[in-house]
Amino acid sequence: MERIRPVKQEFQKASLRDLLTVVFKHRAKILTIFFTVVSLVTIASFAASPMYEAKSSLLVKYGREYLAQSEVGSSPPMMSLNQEEVINSEIQIMKSPDLAARVIETVKIGTIYPDLEKRRPKGMRPIDAAVARFQENLGVEDVKKSSVIQVSFQHEDPQVAANVVNLLVDYFKE
Repeated sequence: MERIRPVKQEFQKASLRDLLTVVFKHRAKILTIFFTVVSLVTIASFAASPMYEAKSSLLVKYGREYLAQSEVGSSPPMMSLNQEEVINSEIQIMKSPDLAARVIETVKIGTIYPDLEKRRPKGMRPIDAAVARFQENLGVEDVKKSSVIQVSFQHEDPQVAANVVNLLVDYFKE
């Protein structure tokens, strides 16, 4: 009659020993791969141009345009839309191509996107290409459970990013 030994303990000891054997046996390959990945990531991070982001916050106050007031009688005015609908409407206005085109025309395409001025896109006006790229770099989102809209714009030049966000907010307020 054979004795039954606890297999589980031997298996764990053997697997740890085997793992260490494999690691020490192939340490040159492991270190080569590790340093290759680290050096590639370091080179890529230094080669990439920095991207700056300018941010602004807008507080949306509800005015008379959102209140439904009866012409007859003295009933108190009531809100015709809820807060979420109002914020979403304002966000859509902020993202509109017309507002983006106005900001681009003020700042000039050559200042925001110099490559578009040098290489004119085929089959498309430069302003349309600039508006498309502008909307990719523009971030407009609501701050949850508040009446605040967060506006951000990314660009290689921090001064241009700040100028664009300020102009966009000013034109939006108009």
